[in-house]
Amino acid sequence: MFMENKKAVYTFRIHMRVLLQRKMRFDYNTTLAAFLSLIHRGNVALSNEIHQSKLLKSYSLSPLLVSGENAFWNLNVFDERIMNALAKTLREWNLNDPLQMGNYKLDIRKVEFSTEFLSAFAPFHTHVLFEFVSPTTFRRTVNGRRFNYPLPEPDVVFSSLAKRAAEIHMGEFDHSLKLPITISKMENIKTSVAFYKGIPLKGFTGKVEYFCMGSEEEIRTFSFLSNLAKYTGVGYKTTAGLGYVRIQLIK
Repeated sequence: MFMENKKAVYTFRIHMRVLLQRKMRFDYNTTLAAFLSLIHRGNVALSNEIHQSKLLKSYSLSPLLVSGENAFWNLNVFDERIMNALAKTLREWNLNDPLQMGNYKLDIRKVEFSTEFLSAFAPFHTHVLFEFVSPTTFRRTVNGRRFNYPLPEPDVVFSSLAKRAAEIHMGEFDHSLKLPITISKMENIKTSVAFYKGIPLKGFTGKVEYFCMGSEEEIRTFSFLSNLAKYTGVGYKTTAGLGYVRIQLIK
């Protein structure tokens, strides 16, 4: 069931220059740590709330995307207090003060900010291309044992997105949601290992085109969740930069 109201998503796109890159393994926990340090500068009490997991699902992060000396980082935020704390920090940022993210020392050059309103009444699409940019995996439980599941199966991807929609108050869906979705094309699907707090997580990257051939309501749900993915990410630890996706709505 969809929520009828629109949901604001605040996006910060931070453009940076790489000042130093140490030769060490990158750990995705440092992406989350850098984000929390920005929040802490803007609002200490709010930072403590996030540490206590009360607002842990109110944002998603891209990984640090590096090309030569240039890098950028996307922060998608669903909570106005977090947005205000980030805006305060970045507005007052000393350009001579580098940002540390794991083995990278970064110089913030420019910040782009935008607000979009997510709605359940987005245009319908039956084909959507997902590009999984950072390692993507899912947590599953069988017989009381939890494990990572690094496969882009439609049921797993879209039930994960349905759960995420509920977490940001965009709708209430059955977490075992099953839509009539098939994979129509895959490109460059690779196994990719990410480290989080020193623990290796096996995931996948690459492109997958999903096709929904259901009823009008099922296609509506498919379209909504597909569009949501570009803001929330997909799967496990999207709050640390895993599961970052780019979406192309085909038709």
